[in-house]
Amino acid sequence: MKALLTLTCAGQFMVLLDNTIVGAALPDMQQRLHTGLTGLQWIVDAYVLLVAMLLLSGGVFADRFGRRRVFLAGVVVFTAASVVCSLAPSIGWLIAGRVLQGVGAAALSPASLALLAAAYPAPRERVRAIGLWAGFSGIGLAAGPLAGGILVESFGWPAIFLVNVPIGAVLLLAGLRVLGESRNPGAPPIDVPGTVLSVAGVGAVTYGLIEGGSRGWTAPVILGSFAAGLVLLAVFVVVEGRVATPMLPLPLFRQRLFTVSNTAMVVVGFALMGSSFFFSQFFVYVQGTSILVAGLRTLPVSLAMVIVSPFAG
Repeated sequence: MKALLTLTCAGQFMVLLDNTIVGAALPDMQQRLHTGLTGLQWIVDAYVLLVAMLLLSGGVFADRFGRRRVFLAGVVVFTAASVVCSLAPSIGWLIAGRVLQGVGAAALSPASLALLAAAYPAPRERVRAIGLWAGFSGIGLAAGPLAGGILVESFGWPAIFLVNVPIGAVLLLAGLRVLGESRNPGAPPIDVPGTVLSVAGVGAVTYGLIEGGSRGWTAPVILGSFAAGLVLLAVFVVVEGRVATPMLPLPLFRQRLFTVSNTAMVVVGFALMGSSFFFSQFFVYVQGTSILVAGLRTLPVSLAMVIVSPFAG
């Protein structure tokens, strides 16, 4: 049990580390890759978008095809994508690597939680295990800004991706030996239409939000992306209300706790992710600090999450 808990925490640690470590490297990326604000936004959002859109499907894949198998596949994809990112000669290659990282994280993260839930069937033990999983793996959030600052100042931005390689290698070797396979025979089939529509819809809206600043908010391509995104998301809602096994069951929103808590998370997510994107750039370019000091100054936000997570389990 302890070995499984350690491995699942380490896997989630690697995923969460990449949420915050990149922010510290953005000023260095901007200088070395000769990109602007739009390029930096794509570096961040290419990862976050894929994780957000494929996370639910990743959980279903784990239940149907084996939690151990999907977990280890996610580790392999994430680690290989990290190598691609570190060797990227241009902004395009880096964004492509970040997309692959998002795919790996979307498989790894829900599979790690599914492995944990299957190993601790008793409700009280499961709640405690999930609290520990959130707390220990959440150290990745706190370590990201500091580790990013140290690595970037010492070796440059590619080092923030190379740090995933030894973690991924240990996870793969240990997982092959320690983890047992489990699956849910009654898992629903994959909601392919829902997955495609959600990825396309949110992707189109995000494209408009990121590119609107440089192309102009009234440019035909920007207005077209917003229109296409809204239409695709409307079709997504219709499809999810009609398919037998939706990736996002709409009746969940009739539960007040579910709706209120998720609405709060959307608001917090906008504020936190939006501000964290600019923190390091503000500290470096406006206040004139080093990248390491910028990382230290963003530490309190993520450290608070680590402290609270075990109690929130």
